[in-house]
Amino acid sequence: MRGFCVQFFFVAYALFFNGLQSKCAGQTVEFNRIGQCPGYARGQVYALSVSGNYAYVANAVYGAGLQIVNISNPAAPAFGGVYACNAAAAVAVAGDYAYLTEILNGSEVMLEVIDVSNPASPMLVGAFRTNGSGANILVSGNHAYIGAGGFGMQIIDISDPTEPFLTGVQDTPGSAFAVAIQGNYAYLADYLLGLQVINISNPTNPFTVGNHNTSGAATGVSLSGNYAYVADSDHGVKVVDISNPANPMGVGSNQNSTLANGLANRGDYLYVADHWDGLLVFSITNPVAPILVGNLPTDGYAQTVTLSGNYAYVADADAGMQIIDISNPTNPVRAGGFDTSGYGLDVATSGNFAYLADNTAGLRVIDFSNPTNPIQRGLYSTMTTDREIRSVASSGNFTYLAGWQNPQLFLSGYPIMEVINVSNPDNPVRVSGVNFGSSGFPEDIVVRSNYAYVALEGAGLKVVSISNPTNPVIAGGYSYAAGGVALGIALSGNRAYVTDGAGLRIFHMNTPTSFALIGQYTNALGNDGVAYKVAVTGNYAYVANGDAGLLVLNVSNPTNPVAVATID
Repeated sequence: MRGFCVQFFFVAYALFFNGLQSKCAGQTVEFNRIGQCPGYARGQVYALSVSGNYAYVANAVYGAGLQIVNISNPAAPAFGGVYACNAAAAVAVAGDYAYLTEILNGSEVMLEVIDVSNPASPMLVGAFRTNGSGANILVSGNHAYIGAGGFGMQIIDISDPTEPFLTGVQDTPGSAFAVAIQGNYAYLADYLLGLQVINISNPTNPFTVGNHNTSGAATGVSLSGNYAYVADSDHGVKVVDISNPANPMGVGSNQNSTLANGLANRGDYLYVADHWDGLLVFSITNPVAPILVGNLPTDGYAQTVTLSGNYAYVADADAGMQIIDISNPTNPVRAGGFDTSGYGLDVATSGNFAYLADNTAGLRVIDFSNPTNPIQRGLYSTMTTDREIRSVASSGNFTYLAGWQNPQLFLSGYPIMEVINVSNPDNPVRVSGVNFGSSGFPEDIVVRSNYAYVALEGAGLKVVSISNPTNPVIAGGYSYAAGGVALGIALSGNRAYVTDGAGLRIFHMNTPTSFALIGQYTNALGNDGVAYKVAVTGNYAYVANGDAGLLVLNVSNPTNPVAVATID
């Protein structure tokens, strides 16, 4: 089943590069997460937008991009579609289009216009590359307004979604974060320089007309009539009178928030995403004197909040998206969520169970006897042991984990293998482990017969005898010369196929514990590929080749592997 799992994973990986990947969604038992879709890392959520029955989630992990979640049943949100790209910073939705800022590097972003008329198959239709952080985006009419950090506020003409272009820029003295618009004015949270008021009556020539310097770091802004409510980081919420845009004046504040990141308002209530305290609800019946009336802590670090109907949708960083029932604002209640706790790095299957390596969260045991409703049965947690799980293999009543001890102290960390007894799926128990020493980094693990094979980057391959799972012993391996790394491994017959970043190495296994290099394929010079994982079936090896997509090699002659196809 491990072979099937790896092959399945890399076929999905290839589709991922074409933006066609889709996932299942499921519920969990009481102590688990609601709405988790196991088997793939969704990463960290810092921004989201809600339109109709869908939430559009900007994911800050490389490759995760824009995720579309069906929220028609808030208690059981279901994964609907994905547009894969680099880390996404912010998203706004208008009509049939989602406007996403994709982080390219430390100083540039790409504004991407994505057709989401079919949520299951989002499609890129237009893009514009620009400077800045892309920390926030707001769409109003035919323009998108981007908070671009040190590059100020940028105005992009989106009248033709297929051809967006820069039409105006207003530099600001601080670092441009969130934008809100009312009439002919944009109100910009400018971090250490407070609130900036910008005249946008002519989008090609925006200019600052007023400002109010708050005492903290302004990261969010929401408008209600003559007042702007500013999320002022560790200085709480500031209330600014904007009846005269040229002379905004601070008129009130509330310090109940320990670290206000984002906010939204509706009627007599202000909803604040607080980094440490989750969702805070303030009464603003008296606009200049907000009063805390409700609070719901979240599992992560609340970044932004969006309101739709009776629900507040909170971007909760590494805890994903939280859906909170605010029908009674004084008693907010969690209705569901789309969880990203941990980072799903690998999965193995056995019978009706999937075993998910969820990085720092540990090993999750998922029962998929009903594939439409997968249920988490058990968890081997590594949260309190300072370990992360990077790869998993399954054999009989045991799962074998390749991981890292002390991930928070990387220089003093070391690679490990753990053996988990899963005979009782509701209570997985660690029975033994192996310390591989001070070199190498765990990337992949496969099990065959009485041996586990672990790819350890620069430390090459390690073979562990698991004939007695309670007492695993290092039995052999292969040490790479300088510059070589072992990233992924697949076994077929008496051969081992190992990806090394630059390409694929093929070894003859003289015995289960010894290797002789007999063939090698190296990516062509200038190819963007990074050979990461590999699956083998028959005479073909399928290599997950980074930015170059999926590489198919004919290995019928293992001494001379030949590329026969690529899917980019």
